[in-house]
Amino acid sequence: MSRWTMIVVRPYTAIVLALLVCAACGRGRPRGGGSDAEADGVPGDGGDGPDFGNDAHDGDDPDFGNDAQDGVDEGGCSGGRMMCGSECVDVVTDRRHCGACDSPCAADTVCDMSRCRALLPETWRTIAVAPVATGTRRDHSAVWTGSEMTIWGGYRDTYLATGARYDPVGDDWTVISTSGAPIARNHHRALWTGDRMVLWGGTGGPGELASGGRYVPTSDAWSTVAVTDLPGRFHHTMIFTVSEVIVWGGLTATAATDTGQRYDPEADRWAFLAPTPLEPRYYHSAVWTGSAMIVWGGANDRGGGLGSGAAYDPSVDRWSMVPAGGAPTARERHTVIWTGSEMIIWGGQSGSTPLGTGARYDPSTAIWAPMSNVDAPSARYDHVAVWTGTDMIIWGGEDSGSPIGTGARYSPELDAWTPMTMLGAPTPRFDHTAVWTGTEMIVWGGDDGSAPVATGAAYRPPH
Repeated sequence: MSRWTMIVVRPYTAIVLALLVCAACGRGRPRGGGSDAEADGVPGDGGDGPDFGNDAHDGDDPDFGNDAQDGVDEGGCSGGRMMCGSECVDVVTDRRHCGACDSPCAADTVCDMSRCRALLPETWRTIAVAPVATGTRRDHSAVWTGSEMTIWGGYRDTYLATGARYDPVGDDWTVISTSGAPIARNHHRALWTGDRMVLWGGTGGPGELASGGRYVPTSDAWSTVAVTDLPGRFHHTMIFTVSEVIVWGGLTATAATDTGQRYDPEADRWAFLAPTPLEPRYYHSAVWTGSAMIVWGGANDRGGGLGSGAAYDPSVDRWSMVPAGGAPTARERHTVIWTGSEMIIWGGQSGSTPLGTGARYDPSTAIWAPMSNVDAPSARYDHVAVWTGTDMIIWGGEDSGSPIGTGARYSPELDAWTPMTMLGAPTPRFDHTAVWTGTEMIVWGGDDGSAPVATGAAYRPPH
């Protein structure tokens, strides 16, 4: 009996083993539609295992309709995202749809692993007082180099040609060299190119200036900026395109201007811009989008606020008007930031009236979107604005000559404002500066309504 059992079992076992080996041979290889040509060079053998009708599947296991395993969720979204309304969102991290569609997180929380998590509280910390050699000032410039805040110029009973670098890690200041520095001035513009600070224009003893300088902090050395035939000016704008500085608009000795030029800081060379469709202006704003400079708002020679704008594309040296429909009301002395996809205009002044409104502009669609006014800061001008990567922070400014010491954070994702704590905040001021370090906003200098100051503080949002 046992011999017969062995004779029957052994063939059966062999057959089972053969089937298992066959199945293992095809494991992990693409199936159907000739896809095996990509895996083993054999064209279109039709696959190695049973096909349950879903040729989009990457392996040979049966597909029972779970499209999330194929990288495509219900609604056609990829990468594990979910269709909420008409938008594919990541419910693991999206604050508007945390864990599920239409499940927003509160303003001071984040969406982490599909759950709203409380953030560490916001804080202000007082920074070291600037050296005596630097002293109090207003209407100066400030740039963030990646590790330090560099301030220069400004006004304190006289025009200034001094500056200093602030290190937030050590909470200390270093006075910068004055050898070869530009002449004293205020209302100039300065920016960081990646290895040097470039500043240009402003007002000084001779009047409106058409000169500037380049400062390299690693060598604490200044070099000049090539002479240009642009008329001297102040209240102009200056942006950096990654390779060029673009100066535009401003107030000359005689009138507002609509002229500008491009400056190459490496070659120390200027180039003209194409004529603009915009009327001359000053107190306007400008941002760089990654492909174009957008100019908006400002004041004209008649003292009226402007509500128009245009985009300049340096790759083709061409201007195009920004649509007026849905734009904010005409204004000057407002702030602007670029989020990576939108330009946000806020605050400013219309005539003698301070403003507490704004709007967002998306150049990819050429559409303006309104902003919520709930919990927005009070109306103001001559304030500062920085972009943190998720929020716009507004702080300080003035209202009809009175300095302001409050601020708020605006989330374009939620279209929501959150007032900032005043605990540890600097004294109220206007004509100050602010830089974003990657973790903090550093506010420094300005005028407290009676005199320029040499104090500041660093604000860290909830994190």
